[in-house]
Amino acid sequence: MGVDDSDCNCEMPLDMDDAQLEAYCNEPPNLRSKPSSPSRLAGFISFSKLCYISGKIIQVMNPLQMRQIRKKISPKRLKEKQKLVESLDAELSEWLRTVPDSIKFSANSMDMDSPHLTMCVILYI
Repeated sequence: MGVDDSDCNCEMPLDMDDAQLEAYCNEPPNLRSKPSSPSRLAGFISFSKLCYISGKIIQVMNPLQMRQIRKKISPKRLKEKQKLVESLDAELSEWLRTVPDSIKFSANSMDMDSPHLTMCVILYI
């Protein structure tokens, strides 16, 4: 949360375990295929994406800015804020839609032996 994402210049890691990654890198680029099941890295990737979206929300909705908006806001500025909020809401919805099922929290179907359990609980919180 303390990192400005514009300062980062690397891509998200691929959702692959080490053995899969080695095979993936040894294949010619036009023949590469990603594994169908999520790796142990899936939770970290989902959490990183959520932190990225949360950072944007904090930048847009910081308390000082909100205090100024409450004092006096033009209709044009209010519409801009509403569009930003709707955009961020859509981004969160898309993030949730793309979280792998093995990472999504469900109190009704908890697999205590899952390697994803810890990240599942962290994402839920």
